[in-house]
Amino acid sequence: MELDKEQVELINSFLVKNEVVFDDMRFEIIDHIASDVEENYSEIPFHDAIKIVLKKWETQIQLSDSLWVSSRARFPKIILGKLKQLFIPQLITFAVIMIVGGIVDHNFSEVIDFYSQNTNAFRIVYGIWFFIATAFGLILFFSKGFTTYKYVFKRAFYFVFLWTVVFFLTSRPTVLSLTFLIANLISSVFLYQNYKAHFKFIKSI
Repeated sequence: MELDKEQVELINSFLVKNEVVFDDMRFEIIDHIASDVEENYSEIPFHDAIKIVLKKWETQIQLSDSLWVSSRARFPKIILGKLKQLFIPQLITFAVIMIVGGIVDHNFSEVIDFYSQNTNAFRIVYGIWFFIATAFGLILFFSKGFTTYKYVFKRAFYFVFLWTVVFFLTSRPTVLSLTFLIANLISSVFLYQNYKAHFKFIKSI
């Protein structure tokens, strides 16, 4: 049997009630649930079939938390897994950059000298980059839909914004400021990936 709009909406309401708030994940789960009902339980009434199928998802939609994602918010386990996949590569990259920055600070003083002598140029380049990143962020923030990609972009951009304020208020160049500057520039890769993935999903619905 093929589910009708009312039956699909029933599944959607169930997921929203259980805090599956991200559109991309909710649409994906709805597709899995609907396919399971249609392919494996077509011989029994829908309300009996949906109870059986939703029972399978109880563990996946239990609320859980993770410091990798947030120290406050809780998400269903299946969403938490997706957010970890998006967050952890960024955190690892940041950690590696910080370690490399510490090595440079202790062994390559000429790098810091070069940075000190060209601070204004670095500030101009970084300012242009931040302006472009902000433009992408505003487009994303005011776009329709709420996806895991939008959430991760916003969380990452909050950090970028905070560091930018510190960067422009700090008058004395240090290895720490240079390290954070490089980390933010490299974060462009992750920001753009999430930006692109969000709009790819929006276009698909």
